[in-house]
Amino acid sequence: MSEKLEMEKTYGEKELLANPDLVRIREKKGLLAKEIGDMPFYNLMMDFYNELLKKYSRNELQSYGAFHILIDSGVNFGEMKTDLPGDDSVEKFLDEQLAKIGKKEEKEK
Repeated sequence: MSEKLEMEKTYGEKELLANPDLVRIREKKGLLAKEIGDMPFYNLMMDFYNELLKKYSRNELQSYGAFHILIDSGVNFGEMKTDLPGDDSVEKFLDEQLAKIGKKEEKEK
């Protein structure tokens, strides 16, 4: 990896870590992917992404740090809004999916 690219990645990571909301969203994303597996998570994420595209332009979506976390996009999070509003919130989506897993595990016990 070039030194410039490494610096940009590090800078983006520092900006992300400075926002506790984005850190929490990234942790929930990792937990969900671990619980359901990479491909099921990818499919779920793409379904959510396609629903968002019905309401927002790609440019609008790219202005939210939570969106970049969801799609694993490496960016500078410093100038971004944190999460989408209301029912379109990435964190709300992740919370709902994690709750479904919890209910499924309770039924299996």
